[in-house]
Amino acid sequence: MAQFDNLNKTINELNEKIDELNHFNQVISRIIKERVTAIRNIHPKKEHSGYLLISSSPLDYRYTLHGTHKIAKLYQTTLRSPYSYDFNYETAYKQIEIDLTNENANGFHILRELGAKHFSSSRRYEQLLDKEITEIIQERFLELIEEYKIEKGWDPYDNEKYELRKIAESEELYYFFNMDIRWNGKEDIGYWEVTFQSTCPIQNIPAEIRYKKGENSGTKTKI
Repeated sequence: MAQFDNLNKTINELNEKIDELNHFNQVISRIIKERVTAIRNIHPKKEHSGYLLISSSPLDYRYTLHGTHKIAKLYQTTLRSPYSYDFNYETAYKQIEIDLTNENANGFHILRELGAKHFSSSRRYEQLLDKEITEIIQERFLELIEEYKIEKGWDPYDNEKYELRKIAESEELYYFFNMDIRWNGKEDIGYWEVTFQSTCPIQNIPAEIRYKKGENSGTKTKI
């Protein structure tokens, strides 16, 4: 019994330490972002995420699935992070991943702002096809069937189910994935840049993350 109590005490102490480290990390991240936004002359300094949209364009993505070579029309987006090259790859990657997916990061969920409904930082498109994307399409297909039943008052026939399936497959998935970070040696701007791909173009570009060349890498317009 005493051994069990000691184990619980150790676990609680470790959890407290983890909470302290997470809080410390959040404070440091906030300070870094505020300093970077001040350097870049970005407004509003305290509320800004510290990220700037650099580019977003169509991409012919070539991949192999079940032994067959295929091409998918995807989109690739690049953001400039607030983290300098003083951070190593692993540290910068983890912090950027937290920023992009954390609803509470400065109250600014960046991927949501850009239109993402689903996100996988590490998986590639072909890795998502067999499970996650198939499940999303199936969920939408079932939703369409329910909507049909409510509207018509009866179950759809097989040919109508086929059409509903086609609709589900043709709708935008708003799935963002395959995140990576890179050092931009060409411009030597001093900050890690993050790229990711998506099944659809970005839906919205908030004014505060729009990149304006020649203006301290940011916008001088106060939001």
